[in-house]
Amino acid sequence: VLSLRPDQQRLVEYTFSDAITSLQNPEWSKEKKLNKLTEVRLLVDALQTKYEPLWKKTGLMMLEPFITMEKGIDDKDSVSFHQAANLLLQRYETVRPALMVDLSSDKIEELDEHVSYVDANRNNILTDAEHQKHLEVVAADFEALFFAKKDNSEPSLFWLIFSIGGIISSTLFYVGWRKYKGDKEEELRVPGKR
Repeated sequence: VLSLRPDQQRLVEYTFSDAITSLQNPEWSKEKKLNKLTEVRLLVDALQTKYEPLWKKTGLMMLEPFITMEKGIDDKDSVSFHQAANLLLQRYETVRPALMVDLSSDKIEELDEHVSYVDANRNNILTDAEHQKHLEVVAADFEALFFAKKDNSEPSLFWLIFSIGGIISSTLFYVGWRKYKGDKEEELRVPGKR
């Protein structure tokens, strides 16, 4: 049984009701219905998993629209660019509830702004180099989000170094102390030696 914060509970309720509505709507395509169910699955996994959430596995799926948009810009193909932008919006909508569980509200706001920027400036991105650079920044942020690995090895490496260093230091201290003690005892036994 999961204990949910009120905001998480509202998110679950909204996502579930949205999925149920999509399933009951005969006009929606199977793909759209599947996306709504995927939304639920990713959300539930994000609530249960702390180590490696399932939404992280959607990284390639989330970066594909950026690659297609950049190709559309290079080929001056506005149709493929707009299709890729629509795909980005659709996929982000699918992953967003899970992201809301695992990421800070500031990070969600930043991602929302990125996606809104792409949606609002589609035509400018196709023609203006400054907007294209901003699209690259957006793509880099999404790539960092989905493919950044936390380096957990560093703290354990420091513990290993300090543990071994501590053992060596204490051994050397002990040996030095024993030698000093032994020299003192021998000096007491043989007073004229030195």
